Amino acid sequence: MRELITAALVALAATGMGAGTTVPGAPSGSTAPVATPYPHRPGSSLTPEQEKHGWEIVTNACLSCHSPELLSQQRLSPKQWEASVIKMHKWGALIYESEQPELVTYLSDHFTTGMPVAEVPSITYVEAASVLKALPDGPYANGDPHKGKEIYLANCASCHADSGRGATGTNLVDRSSLWRAPEFAKVVREGRGRMMAYGDMFNDQQIGAMIAYLRTAPAPETSATIAEPRKAPAGN
Repeated sequence: MRELITAALVALAATGMGAGTTVPGAPSGSTAPVATPYPHRPGSSLTPEQEKHGWEIVTNACLSCHSPELLSQQRLSPKQWEASVIKMHKWGALIYESEQPELVTYLSDHFTTGMPVAEVPSITYVEAASVLKALPDGPYANGDPHKGKEIYLANCASCHADSGRGATGTNLVDRSSLWRAPEFAKVVREGRGRMMAYGDMFNDQQIGAMIAYLRTAPAPETSATIAEPRKAPAGN
C-alpha cells in the first residue's frame, strides 16, 4: 500500500512564508493559501457583509500560518472556536481583539460540529517531499548575511523580531521557505495577509542577503551574532 499524506498537512508545512505553493494532488489551481473564499453555506445566517469581512479576517489572521484545507477540516463548536481563536491570539496570531467575535462567528458558521467530514485529497510521501524540497537560489544565491542582517533589522525586525523567530509576524527561522528563495522573494514583494508588499524596494541581491542572514540566524539561547549556515532540509 502506498503511504499517503493529506494535502492539507503538506500545505500547512509549506506555508512558513512561501505563499502560492502548488500542492501536488490537490484540486486544479489549489495553492496555499488560496485566494478564493470558502463557499457560502446553504442555510447560513451570515449576511454577505459578514461573509466578506469574515473571510478578510481569516486571510489576514489565519492563513499566514495555516492552510485553507486545514481550517476546512475542523469541526468545532462555537465555544471551541472561541477558545482556539483566543489561544492563537496569545500565540501571536495577527488578529485584533475587536475582530475575534466576528472570526469565531464566521468559523462556527462554516466549520462546526455535526457537519459532514471534509474531503481532502491525499498524496504520496514523495509528492509531499517535493512541496518542501529546496529550490535553486537562482538570482538570490551567495547573499551576504552581514548585509542581510542590516536590511532585516531595519525593515523586518519590528514584526518578526530581531531573532527572526516572530513577534507580531511569523517565525522565519528554521523554515523550509528559506530554502525556496523564489517563493520567499515573492512574499517580500507581493505581501501576504497583513504583511505589506515591498514591491521593488529590494533587489535580488538584497533579498538574497536577507535569506542568507535568516539561514544563519542564531538560536535565542546563543549570543552569536551570525551563526554557521544551516543546511538545506535532508534529501535536497
